[in-house]
Amino acid sequence: MNGREINLNEYPKEFVLKNEERVKLRPLTKEDGKALLKFFSGLPEEDRLFLKHNVSDKNLIYSWVKNIDYGRVLPIVVEVDGEIIGEATLHMKKHGWFKDVGEIRLVIEPWYRRQRLGCHLICEMIYLAIKLGLEKIIVQLAADQEYEIRLFEMLGFRVEALLSNLLTDLKGKKRDLIIMVHDIDSVWRKTQCYGIFDLAAGF
Repeated sequence: MNGREINLNEYPKEFVLKNEERVKLRPLTKEDGKALLKFFSGLPEEDRLFLKHNVSDKNLIYSWVKNIDYGRVLPIVVEVDGEIIGEATLHMKKHGWFKDVGEIRLVIEPWYRRQRLGCHLICEMIYLAIKLGLEKIIVQLAADQEYEIRLFEMLGFRVEALLSNLLTDLKGKKRDLIIMVHDIDSVWRKTQCYGIFDLAAGF
């Protein structure tokens, strides 16, 4: 695992959302193909436009769960009553220039947005990045994902680049790409991420 090891035995974790509903976090497993496909298939079309892959492709989803490699992509899912309602992934390189850099990707069912679930998942990714000894985390967003950009800024990410017309969404529309960066070697290494929720109450 990039010369790094992480103990996943601390999962599952549970926490309570802003609406007082209790949810569970755990790593994705090889048995999650059907549940993951149901989650992605239930996303509104406008949400799927911002994803890098065609998540309605059953073969693609089942190939993901069949070939899980926690040292390359570390996926954490959120469950309510056995149903997946969100997923965050930490993407890593095992070798090369980017071996100390992780990339976050995040998807949440619309019903559970603005319930602090996004905060919890991003914080969990930062926590895992710290445990793995990564130096930086990046996230790539379409420039018109204003809500998500504000959320990542609230949690310590900064905009490093804007690339015009770099993206082509699933409908063929061109979009600008924003790259945001979080420096792990900062106060986050010495503090608890979960203390920020009062500052991000609207998310």
